[in-house]
Amino acid sequence: MPGLLASLRRPLPLLLTFAAALSLTFWVGCSKSDKKNPLGPGGGATTSSFAGWFGNGGESGMLSLKVNRGNLALPFHVQAATSLTAAVSGFLTISGGATDTLNGTFNDESGYIDVSGGGYTLAGVYDPGPPSAVFGTYTGPNGNGKFECKPGAASSADVYCGTYHNQASTSDGSFIFAIRGSELEGAAIESGTSDAPGFTGTVSGTGTTRTLTISSLITNGYKLTAAGSLDTGTHQCAGTYHIQYNSAPYDSGSWSGQRCGP
Repeated sequence: MPGLLASLRRPLPLLLTFAAALSLTFWVGCSKSDKKNPLGPGGGATTSSFAGWFGNGGESGMLSLKVNRGNLALPFHVQAATSLTAAVSGFLTISGGATDTLNGTFNDESGYIDVSGGGYTLAGVYDPGPPSAVFGTYTGPNGNGKFECKPGAASSADVYCGTYHNQASTSDGSFIFAIRGSELEGAAIESGTSDAPGFTGTVSGTGTTRTLTISSLITNGYKLTAAGSLDTGTHQCAGTYHIQYNSAPYDSGSWSGQRCGP
């Protein structure tokens, strides 16, 4: 039986065409418009912060970035002889591992963000949305992968990492999702690949145990549904998933994980 990611995999845009759309469901339309951008002028901010995730089939974790500019939604410089750049800093924390410091630049003409540190090199693009986001690809000691961040400091999102296995034991990989309030957004990455089909869901409940519900149309007739629970005391989560193809059962399995970082 084909694996979870084999069944859900679809072509992802190259970095240079990311500004057309981001199909990991988190993620964004594309318009260089100040009035659409929550980080646009008027707030008086001098920096722009983003928090999110990175991952591939062998690793995942938290990512935070801070651009030394309060307004990232400036229009393209039609006649500018040179583009302007701003410094970018950040942190990358592997689930269960160390935290690496990142440094780099943001180019206001292209919208590109390039940072590196700890053996990792991240190449992304800023999209003003709405909602605004920074997303792209990375290379590192453990292979290539994807990353995505949305506006907010590192504390604005709880990021959870884990693994999944299908019932036939023919497919496994890692997943990662960020929780912001009652919204859940994430991606799954099959072992040995860097493809990252995305999903969205909801978090409900007010006690120690919260209910996680995921339902996402992926592509070409495939639909992913998943259900699980999250213990806010132990920061553990677990559940099951099912895949349908044209409304017929296709694959199923289980997943479990924990909060990435402290």
